[in-house]
Amino acid sequence: MPIRRLAMDVDKVVDRPDMVSLARAIEQVSGVTAVNVTVTEIDVETVGTDFTVEG
Repeated sequence: MPIRRLAMDVDKVVDRPDMVSLARAIEQVSGVTAVNVTVTEIDVETVGTDFTVEG
């Protein structure tokens, strides 16, 4: 059975990669139909995000 939705809690460095580039890279993966990114918290060096990938 294929995975329909994947939810990930991701902490990334503030300045790289930028959020749009990261979402576009995930979107280019075969079988991915949608990517949703929600910023949950911002720290001095990191950004806490929730990624939901559908496909």
